[in-house]
Amino acid sequence: MEPKPEQEDSFVDAKAEEMSTVEEKLESPVFDSFEDSEVKLAPSSRMGEVMQPCEGITDRETLQQRVLTAFDVLCDECGGPSQWLAERFKHSEADFRASLSSVFPWMASIDYVQPAVLGKKDKGFVHVSTLSFSPDRSTKGFPYRCTCRHILEEILVHGFLTEAEPLLLWCSPEDRVLSQVDFRCRYVKGCARCVSLLSLLALFRDLAVDVMVHFPHIYRSVQLIHVMFQAHASLTSVAIANAHLSCSGSIRQAHDVMTWVNKLRLLEGGSDRPAAILEKFNSNASARGKVTGNCRVAALALCSQIASGDVR
Repeated sequence: MEPKPEQEDSFVDAKAEEMSTVEEKLESPVFDSFEDSEVKLAPSSRMGEVMQPCEGITDRETLQQRVLTAFDVLCDECGGPSQWLAERFKHSEADFRASLSSVFPWMASIDYVQPAVLGKKDKGFVHVSTLSFSPDRSTKGFPYRCTCRHILEEILVHGFLTEAEPLLLWCSPEDRVLSQVDFRCRYVKGCARCVSLLSLLALFRDLAVDVMVHFPHIYRSVQLIHVMFQAHASLTSVAIANAHLSCSGSIRQAHDVMTWVNKLRLLEGGSDRPAAILEKFNSNASARGKVTGNCRVAALALCSQIASGDVR
């Protein structure tokens, strides 16, 4: 059976998006060891320009753009967010984690995980200061900068959401003898999310952005980080589990035109017209997630034709 023209177009679009993602990922260098990733270059003038304090700026969209611009520049300089964090806090990681504990105080009402009982409790909460950005805490190494950029955009809009999709962690026998303060998370799945969050909080710190005042939704979501612990007998087991989860995660995609058409038809008869529904969605969506351009035009046109009886 010959594919229809619209099917061919969707195949072309999907292939173009796939190639674009591959090109973005190639921008992140691969290192043989963590030591090889250390940045030797002196800070450029461009880095100095984008890292100017944001004191006096109150518009959230302006602050978001300043953060994203700074993120892009530091990734250009260092190769990725993990590499930047490693260089930025090479000699002051303790200070950074102390500042996280100051901005997000440990709360007596939250039952944070106790390292001594790891493996006996499946679900729990961790404090943001225990999240790790070191690649040796994940079996995938450095997360791609393009992946972290997309996650960063979502965090800026929606917060660090872990209740519906907790971080998946595991622990070694050595972890169980650590104190809560010294404990560092080991990831089965969730390293890129945590690196993106830590990069964002580090940028807030350097740019003098008060997260509680300007991004209260992020502040609330970071106060309560949901995790699930998995038991693994070896690092090989962790690596295989991560690979399976990565395959599952790649299945989920943003809504295409026909998904939006079906959703808008389902909402027919309500108080909002299709265009208004898309406008509501776009008002609280990241730049990557917005329904704009040909997708928006096509979805609204098909809804209109279906409603008039021209398409069945």
